[in-house]
This record gives sequence, structure tokens and C-alpha cells, in this order.
Amino acid sequence: MATPFPTTAWGPLSGNATSPVANNSSTPTSNILNQLSVAIFVVSSLLGMVGNGLVIWVTSFRMRRTVNSIWFLSLALADLLYSLLLPFFAAKTAAANHWAFGNFLCKAVNALLFLSMFASVFQLTLISTDRCLLVARPILAQRFRKPRWAWGAAGVAWLLAGAFSAPYLVFRQVLYRGERCVCSNNFGEGVTGVARKQALIVVRFVAGFLAPLVVITACHAVVMLRAGHRGRRPNRTAKVVAAVVLSFFLCWLPYHVFNFLHGSAGNRAAIKMGSSLAFSLTCLSCFLNPLLYAFLGRRFQEGLRGSSRARWLEAAMAEDSQGSGSGRRRKRSRGSTTSSELRIMQP
Repeated sequence: MATPFPTTAWGPLSGNATSPVANNSSTPTSNILNQLSVAIFVVSSLLGMVGNGLVIWVTSFRMRRTVNSIWFLSLALADLLYSLLLPFFAAKTAAANHWAFGNFLCKAVNALLFLSMFASVFQLTLISTDRCLLVARPILAQRFRKPRWAWGAAGVAWLLAGAFSAPYLVFRQVLYRGERCVCSNNFGEGVTGVARKQALIVVRFVAGFLAPLVVITACHAVVMLRAGHRGRRPNRTAKVVAAVVLSFFLCWLPYHVFNFLHGSAGNRAAIKMGSSLAFSLTCLSCFLNPLLYAFLGRRFQEGLRGSSRARWLEAAMAEDSQGSGSGRRRKRSRGSTTSSELRIMQP
């Protein structure tokens, strides 16, 4: 059941960074911005569902189960979840921020949205840490780098993502705003409400952006330093991982910036428009990864011309056993990591 809207100021990033422009007044600029946001939501959702669905199909049914395939499968599941939620925001934006799906979906959709965000960034942190260990501690990595460990690590990442997204099940609710119902965070009145809002913003920024960025940057610095010391160029796998990480942080950086700007005394109209575009930009991250796998994966062009539509994805993610060095071929069990795989994974 909807409750009266609190007296605290409301805006798209007032603890509710997922809402596009929500002004009662309609201006040509806001109308254009809303139409642009709806178009981005719809296109991103369709591309994300198709692209990530293909990645999930390939990693689940067409590839040998390796650590790499598990990483990319988990990441694709998070991106697919994000894609499936975007139609709700497209409908809300097209209806001038009116939420027509009830209180349960208000809570569930937004909690799942942030579950997807946290799961994606935690998975990227795992992938980067894995690559760092492969380069810095190859013997240790060879001992523990098994599919069962990858499943466990991916599961822990999803559990942590669930813990960080749980507050949205508590604070998110349908509220009255004039004659409309809006889905927003209700932190309560006064100092306590402001403190809750700021705490949620800070935790989301630190856990969902800053801390992973520091860890990922450190991991890639180690990888690049080792590669430079050995006189090696980054291989295709390294380029795919670096591009995926970079695209995620570029898509989400404006979102976190406007989270903090919303509480400032600046131009509120400009901040509202900027926050709307910032959230729309995050949608791009849900379909960029399959495109990056395609354009950076080995044998992309021949894969497109081949009979298998999934060959380019397999090439981008596979842990090849074709080696360098002595040319010896080792027999290995399903999903194990050999020294030749370690060489492939290294930049």
C-alpha cells in the first residue's frame, strides 16, 4: 500500500539513483531526455538479453567447463539480470515516473538491480585477482585453480552482492507524489533519515566502485609489470578482461559522481538531468561485454563466417591448451589448469 511522500526533498538521486527526471513540470529538455532514456533502456535491454543469453548458452553447453568459462558465465548472469529489469524503468520513465507495478515489485526490482551491479563488480574483481595470481604465483594458482573453487568464489560474490543490496528491500517503497505513485527510498524524517541516506550512498560507492577499482588496478599493475619485465605483449585474454573492466567503470563512474552531487547546493535542475543520463549510461554495461568478447576474441572474423555462431565467443573465453615453449602436450582432466593454460592466461 502506498504511503504519503515524506517531506524531505526528493530527486532522482535522493537515495533513488535509479529514477530518471521526475519533475512535475514538463519542459522540452526534460521531454527529450525522457524519450532518450526510454530508448536507451529498451535498446540496452534487448541487446543485453540477446548477447548475454548467447554467452550463457555458450559457456553452459558449448564450452568445456573451465575456470574462465565459470567467470564469464557468472558475469553474463549478472548482466542478463540487469537487462531483464530495464523494461520496468522504461515504463516508469515513459509514464513520467509513475510506478504502476505495486510495492512488492518496487522493492524487488530495485534490490535486484543493485544485486546485479554488485555481482558484476565483484566478479570483475575475482577475474582480475585470478589473473594476478596466475602471473605472480603460478604454482599456487595451478594448485587451487579448479572449477569447484571458481564455483565457490562466484557463489560468495553473489552472496556478498545480496547482502549489499538487501537495504533496498527495507527502504524502497511506493510513495505518493501528488497524484502519482513513485517508487523511491523512504529513509524517514530528520537527521536520522539524512544519515541513513548518506550511509547507503557511501557504502554503495566504496563497496561497489572504489574498493573494487583499487583492487583491480593493483592486480592489473602487477600483471603489466610482470609482462613488461618478461618482454611480453598482452594476449587476447588480457585485452578482453581489461576492456570489460574499463567499460564497467566508465559506465558507472558518472552514476556515483551524481550520487554525491545530488546533496550539494548546485544547480539542481542540471543535476537532475545529469543524474538521468548517468543512470542511462549504466545500462550500456549490460550489453557491452558480449560485444567486447566478439571484437577482441581470437578468430572473430572466421568465427562469424563459420558454421558455428558461437565460435567467436568460445575463442574469446576459452583456455587453450595449445602452447608455446617445448610443445609438449599433457593429458589433463576436465577443467584442470596446466602450465600451458597458465602461459595462455598470462599477458
